Amino acid sequence: MKISKNYDVGIIGCGFYGAVFANQLIKAGKKVAIFEKRSHVGGKYFTMDYKGTIVHKYGPHLFHTNNEEVYNLIKQYSDFQNMEFEAVVRNKNVRFTYPLNLTTLQVIYGFKSDEELIQEFNLDLLTSKPDKIENREQQVLSMVGSNIYNKIYKNLERKIFGKSLDKLSVIDSLQYSLDCSHDNKLYKDKYQGLPKEGYTKVIEKLIAGADLFLDTEYYEFKRKIKKHCKTLVFTGALDDFYDFKFGKLKYRGLSIVHEEYKLESYQDYAIELNSSSKDKFFRSTEYKKLCDSTSKTTIVSKEVIQRYSQAHNEIYEPVYTKANLERFNQYLELTKKETNVIFGGSLPVFKNLELDETIEMALEDAKKYLANEQ
Repeated sequence: MKISKNYDVGIIGCGFYGAVFANQLIKAGKKVAIFEKRSHVGGKYFTMDYKGTIVHKYGPHLFHTNNEEVYNLIKQYSDFQNMEFEAVVRNKNVRFTYPLNLTTLQVIYGFKSDEELIQEFNLDLLTSKPDKIENREQQVLSMVGSNIYNKIYKNLERKIFGKSLDKLSVIDSLQYSLDCSHDNKLYKDKYQGLPKEGYTKVIEKLIAGADLFLDTEYYEFKRKIKKHCKTLVFTGALDDFYDFKFGKLKYRGLSIVHEEYKLESYQDYAIELNSSSKDKFFRSTEYKKLCDSTSKTTIVSKEVIQRYSQAHNEIYEPVYTKANLERFNQYLELTKKETNVIFGGSLPVFKNLELDETIEMALEDAKKYLANEQ
């Protein structure tokens, strides 16, 4: 790789955090270079047009936010298709609305009045509540009761976390609450939808004016990159950045298969979670239902969560064990000693951020950078 000039900022990674950060600096007249290890921009938000259907290569990413600034930024760079998302959990041939609401309870307890449904739910909670809450299974049982746990959460959560819930520790922030309505919307945010041309087109427009280096692994060229870039913006994993000084951080990996069917429709909803013990995949997505597609075939992705391996799958989210969090905090302490390096995005904060949270973070960090440069 040849770098022929110097830059104010070099951004490692061209997902949404890197693209939005670059966009704000380009507008301010800064010289920006972006270094992306993949052969395409977009990171996990990469989308492609296949026979008139916008397909999300790394699984569905649904835009939803209450932040008007974030919404306007997306709209500035794409025609926006407003839509309210719905999802279901499928267990064999039975569908349950998701998240948990009164319509879900109707499937579980039968068609009764709302008051009777809530009474049934509360009775189930009372009779299912463990004497002690010492693991994740007991925690979820205390929130949803045994009926809903066995039909929806037991197998679904095992697929997502890779272990039965009685083998996992309690999470303080975990909350499964009942929405006492028949509103089946997946999100309650004010702004919801998808860019009509897909996320990749948005990112390409966001970074217009930056020099882009694809197929460029930072660790192979970091001396050269540091030499030509006054400030680094790093969006990767902290253990990678510090050459695994304290050991590798553990992640769950995502394997995804895309299948084409010669059908007008494959499933009832765009997104269906799968809690059947017979299937390995935890989620299937039919992309035709997320865009204005007139294709006579349909593309469906099926996702399986496995142990992360850089050679075989993509990072899905961190493993939240005590030991892994302690190791992450060791790396986090090192970042506080860095000068001229900004860490941002999901991986550096060790969270599976929503898209609007990622954009908010990039906007705020870019503002801070530009303020310090004045």
